[in-house]
Amino acid sequence: LAGHVDAIGAELPLLVTPAGQPTGLIARAHAAGLKVHGWTLRRENHFLPPPLRNGADPAAAGQIARAWELLKAAGIDGVFTD
Repeated sequence: LAGHVDAIGAELPLLVTPAGQPTGLIARAHAAGLKVHGWTLRRENHFLPPPLRNGADPAAAGQIARAWELLKAAGIDGVFTD
């Protein structure tokens, strides 16, 4: 793909595990000269992995700042959010 595109987009669980560890996809894409944009980062518990949820209400705000920190540490180049 690197000869035809500049970046790839991937669902966040493909980039970082629920425990916050990089899956290796970002590193492999970067090694091929591609940027990585993840989708979709949302603040509600329902959209965050269990370790980043606050309480049991799926609509409650989870630990989105921590999610962003994990993504940045994994080397993500950008995210889609709403």
